[in-house]
Amino acid sequence: MGMPDFGPLQPAGCEGKIDFLFVISAQGTMKLKQDRLLASFPGFMEAIQEQLPDFDVHILVANPNPKPGWIMDDCGLCMDDCDPQGQPPLCGATLTACDKKIGAGVTYPAGTNASNRRCEIAGDARYLVSGQQDIAQAFACASRR
Repeated sequence: MGMPDFGPLQPAGCEGKIDFLFVISAQGTMKLKQDRLLASFPGFMEAIQEQLPDFDVHILVANPNPKPGWIMDDCGLCMDDCDPQGQPPLCGATLTACDKKIGAGVTYPAGTNASNRRCEIAGDARYLVSGQQDIAQAFACASRR
């Protein structure tokens, strides 16, 4: 008997690691899609954990923002880590070089529909990992754009 049509369940070289990249638009027209993504994320993670229980998972929410750097147009949107009475574009927020970098992992989303606070991500990384406490909440914070 020959090789099964689909080969082994775990490809050679995969070594139990899986990375997910989410590039989420901050355009107001995408709010409904963002809400759907956030609603489906816990079920998505449950399916990954059921199908690939021993895999090391990394999840990065990338910043696709075409604006130059981190910008908050309305300081009144500040939740934590910035000053609602401050001056745009920083509103008193303490930022890192990566917070302002297009393509970097989002840990401090800013804007009208954003979390407008520093997200709690384990190990001060710019991505979520297996074992992240309340991974759905951390994902919601980083992906709310």
